[in-house]
Amino acid sequence: MSLFPRSPQGVPTPYLHEGPGWQLDPVKDLEVFFANLVRLVPEGATLCLAEAAWSQEGRDFIRNRGHRPDSVPLPNEFRGEPCFGLSPEVLHHLAELASRHASPELGIHCAVFTSAEAIVEWYDLPGDPISVSSSISEERVAGFARACGVEYRWRSQ
Repeated sequence: MSLFPRSPQGVPTPYLHEGPGWQLDPVKDLEVFFANLVRLVPEGATLCLAEAAWSQEGRDFIRNRGHRPDSVPLPNEFRGEPCFGLSPEVLHHLAELASRHASPELGIHCAVFTSAEAIVEWYDLPGDPISVSSSISEERVAGFARACGVEYRWRSQ
């Protein structure tokens, strides 16, 4: 059940793992993931979390900080799901939530969007690899991977 009303149609977009880009090993600790996400993505990007079994604390956070971005073309999985404008404050709070709640209480799928494109997709977290757009520099990918204790590689397809 979504916390926001769903639009009738999502936007068909290619998945990042279907083309060239970066692939990171899964980050098993979501507290570490959220605490370091600012190393990977630009502040002001939009983070969306889908299919969570939100706790009351999480629902309160969504009511206070969540929104539906009008300028971001979201794929079906994220239509009507809570999204957040990325800032150090939001990421700090999500890291705190992750320290107290199991990953399904925060999301089964996670994605980060700019107004132009998806830049991070992580489906079936925390077990599956993380896909990162080729538009993100290797320097940023390497810094994030190092901070999270995971490996990364270039995926040509």
